[in-house]
Amino acid sequence: MTQNFALFFQLLRQEFANRYRGSWLGLLWLILNPLVALFLYTFVLGVVLQAKWHMPEQNTLSVSTYALVIFIGLAVHGAVSEALAIFPRTLLDQPHYIKKVCIPLLVLPTARWAVVIAHNMIVWLVVMLGVLWIGQPTESWFYLPWILLAFWLGLYALSLWLSVLTVFVRDLAHLAGSLGLVLLFLSPVFYPVGRLPQWLQPLAYVNPLTFPIEQARKVLLFDQPLNWIGWALYMSVMAGLLWLGWWLFKRLARSVADWL
Repeated sequence: MTQNFALFFQLLRQEFANRYRGSWLGLLWLILNPLVALFLYTFVLGVVLQAKWHMPEQNTLSVSTYALVIFIGLAVHGAVSEALAIFPRTLLDQPHYIKKVCIPLLVLPTARWAVVIAHNMIVWLVVMLGVLWIGQPTESWFYLPWILLAFWLGLYALSLWLSVLTVFVRDLAHLAGSLGLVLLFLSPVFYPVGRLPQWLQPLAYVNPLTFPIEQARKVLLFDQPLNWIGWALYMSVMAGLLWLGWWLFKRLARSVADWL
């Protein structure tokens, strides 16, 4: 067990080192990238295009609030987009660990999932700083960790599914990359679910990004409580996908070395 933890942290350091090798600012890009993105969306969408966010229960939002509404959607989508980009090649990129070193394969997708979560935590930190800039803390903010817990659990399930299935179906790596762009426009990143036609609104919640985006906006910006029934359903689905992903990973792991 101790060796597995040591290997996990070694892989984690390796992932960060590979990503920021040769960079002058190194890990500072974890903070600079979301800050630059927040500034750009505020300026382009709120100042240049003067876009508005209309909700039945809210007045037209200010520029800064509108930027945070968009940025919260991008915080959720960005984590999924990064996951879709790197999870499919988790095992394909580490053949030396699989063929030459006897390690539990589950450590590999777990390390890459941890990298995605670390990046996403920094983005949410920037979101919280932005929310603090425009208002005072409220009790509803304490619901955010519950939303992220269910969302990150789903990302872990995605890491297991994609990492092992792509070994046998290499086309999944290309399909997953395209799916990130599709989800950007099918998810309520740039629009609220309420703007969709009435018959489409229930279908929007089939999208696993919809619930965390909508609920994070409500608890952080509009001082509304978490939808606990919706959360319980969402959490159950994510936990079920995680269990199935774990079972599938264990079942197929014994054949991975033969296919690499």
